[in-house]
Amino acid sequence: MLFRSTDPVWEVRWIAGEMAFLSISTDGAIIKWKLAKNELTKIPLLNLKRNETSEDDEGLLRAAQATTFDLNPVNTNQCLVGTEFGEILMYNLTDQNEAPKEFIGHESQVYAVRWSPFSSSTFLSASEDWTVKLWNAEQSHPIITYDLVAPVGDIRWSPFSSTSFSAVTYDNKIHVFDISVNKN
Repeated sequence: MLFRSTDPVWEVRWIAGEMAFLSISTDGAIIKWKLAKNELTKIPLLNLKRNETSEDDEGLLRAAQATTFDLNPVNTNQCLVGTEFGEILMYNLTDQNEAPKEFIGHESQVYAVRWSPFSSSTFLSASEDWTVKLWNAEQSHPIITYDLVAPVGDIRWSPFSSTSFSAVTYDNKIHVFDISVNKN
């Protein structure tokens, strides 16, 4: 089983309470890097796979070409992953054999997925398809879609308000939303 980053690493996340971080790569690997004294230890966590696809008879597209990820703030074994194919997959990091849950909604590469710091079942996604989507983890389709008329490079929840978030687009704009005031 392949557990090394042979493709570009797109994102890293520090693990709260540990001297360790996770990395994700377009080769589909999530790796834990543990710091101890003068040593960095590599611990393979998961080799991400896409669900079977009828267009891929030879299995060439089976690796989840991951571009972004985020850990659930309450259940840190629950991991969202965005891919180059526009998929959002939710994995259990403690069970490699469990099939991921798939969220359907983006047409192009997902650049960012972010769990809400206030609700462990709510998350946002941003994509090259010009959209930001608001999701409930219990549903496979988005609750709300925002069309920002340009590829969306990143998103962040406000650390102070459970209903506010911002997004940046490739046309050099910052968009700020508060869905308690106006969902649009």
